Amino acid sequence: TRTKGVVFHATENLSFHYNESDTFQPNIGRFDPYGTEYPGAEGEGEDYGFSLTLLDGKLAVRYNEFSTLGGPQRAANTPFNRWRDPIWNVENRWRALVENPTYPAQGAGGFREKGRCCYWVMSDKYSEGQEIVISATPIDNLNLRFTWTERDAVESNIGAIWEQYRLERLAVWQGLNVPEGGENEPQDLDGDGEIGTWTWDTAWYNNTDPAEGGDTLSEYYDSDVIGGSIGWALIESLDGKANEFDRTGRWNFNASYRVTEGALKGLTYGGALRWREAPVVGYGITGSEDDPTSVVNLADVQFGAEDLTTDLFASYRGKTKLFGERNYKLQLNVRNAFDKDENVPGIKDINGNNIRMIRKSQRQFIFSVNVDI
Repeated sequence: TRTKGVVFHATENLSFHYNESDTFQPNIGRFDPYGTEYPGAEGEGEDYGFSLTLLDGKLAVRYNEFSTLGGPQRAANTPFNRWRDPIWNVENRWRALVENPTYPAQGAGGFREKGRCCYWVMSDKYSEGQEIVISATPIDNLNLRFTWTERDAVESNIGAIWEQYRLERLAVWQGLNVPEGGENEPQDLDGDGEIGTWTWDTAWYNNTDPAEGGDTLSEYYDSDVIGGSIGWALIESLDGKANEFDRTGRWNFNASYRVTEGALKGLTYGGALRWREAPVVGYGITGSEDDPTSVVNLADVQFGAEDLTTDLFASYRGKTKLFGERNYKLQLNVRNAFDKDENVPGIKDINGNNIRMIRKSQRQFIFSVNVDI
């Protein structure tokens, strides 16, 4: 990372700042569906703002606006990067049904030969936002700090190589024509007394007969690869728009008090409140779920839950004669002190039903001991 910046001190209490940066990352060992390794990401950043101190330094305010541009980077896991899974499900089913299947880069890192984790959906990302930091010392030894951030992240060029792969493979998938059960294990699965022919529109997606509620391969493709909460229709609709699946707004309030006199000298205690804005977890559609002309309706927003967490801590600094005069520090941190461990929606389907829940971490006690050597 290379950075350059300037600070202008307008008065003793007021200054302005401006910074630029550019970054480059080496290759990260992640691949597209053709087995080609992605190049390292390149990025540019800019931020500017001002700092103001008041009341003889007891109150300080810093305001900053920032923007970053970079790529290729892993697309947001919700919903973009997870699109690789339904694509794989169709590809994998097709390979299971066909004897001696062939596919791009076969034997040379083609899709999933290296394992799920090594194949990422990538995008270019632009983010911009504002942040405010207010620090105050209203009385001796009491420190207060409030930070607020509002950020919009825009992703573009989302999964372009994956869309190319999808279209290329679709022609192959649609040409499916195998005995019922597949070429490797032909069998009478529907119980009509004969081994029929499976095509793209009649092959079972899994072991459940479509007549009994299962999907055909083409039905699964339409509902999950194209439709659904992580399908191409949603990705295409959101390409170039702010990604609200992230928590774009947040604030933190921290307070600590240090005891400098009396029997408790060396004790510091305090806590923090951390708030996170409710993220978008899904969208509805225009029309009914069974209407093939329905598209993602960006006006029908499904929200998750906002989050407010309380943390507490206490520490003590002192000296010990053990092993000579040594400084030591004991500290106890309590994260999520009020044990808010509810499950919150992670992703919703087009009908507003929860299809993935996120469990908040339970209360944690962390005790640490530090001794100078």
